Amino acid sequence: MKHIRVVDDEPIEKVYFSIGEVEKELNIPAYTLRFWEREFDLKIRKPNKKDRKYTHDNIADLKEIVKLLKVKRYTIEGAKIELKNASKEQD
Repeated sequence: MKHIRVVDDEPIEKVYFSIGEVEKELNIPAYTLRFWEREFDLKIRKPNKKDRKYTHDNIADLKEIVKLLKVKRYTIEGAKIELKNASKEQD
């Protein structure tokens, strides 16, 4: 997901994305994204109680969750374990 706008002839890459933009990019309903945020303890920026601002890292995490749940058919608990093991391997 690359959103670039041009200011003074220099491209500026978008840093934050709304839940609607992420919903469209991943083809996942907003209520599922909010549920995953709680279940997987995702750190989504919330400048106020109502809005969510997703970063590229957040979207990458969500894509990994989609892969585990929708493609590989893991359960929520199985996906949590897999993500935890993957993060240990990176340390």
